[in-house]
Amino acid sequence: MPSFFYIKKGLVRGYYNTDNGEEKTIFFRWEKEFGADPESFFNHKPSKLTWCAMEETEIFEINFQKFEELSKRNVGLLKLRIMASKRLLNRMYERLESFILYSPEERFQHLLETHPDLCERIPDKYLASFLGITPVSLSRIKKRLEN
Repeated sequence: MPSFFYIKKGLVRGYYNTDNGEEKTIFFRWEKEFGADPESFFNHKPSKLTWCAMEETEIFEINFQKFEELSKRNVGLLKLRIMASKRLLNRMYERLESFILYSPEERFQHLLETHPDLCERIPDKYLASFLGITPVSLSRIKKRLEN
């Protein structure tokens, strides 16, 4: 069943498993953010993403179909549904744009500038996967930025 969630506390990672068993990190979500598999959320399909808590995490999860039904009868929930949809779309667009317009080093620098705490909370192997590079490449980028 498609569902979405709100993170009260913590950090989660959304990833795909490739045919060869490799994990590809697609999203990170943290405090005060909504999370969902966009395809599942918008098209009511089963989720292909696996979500994993990266630290102690508190989330509120709801079945999207049930939430849709409730929001038809409650204006406040309808507004929340619209806001969550906008946030999910914006995050997807930002992610897509970053891969089209920026190098891995620029993506990492942007993450450092906008969310420096995340770089400390996320292990390098997942951070590298999120950036679309190997952990060795991430290490090289970090060394270049330190100099």
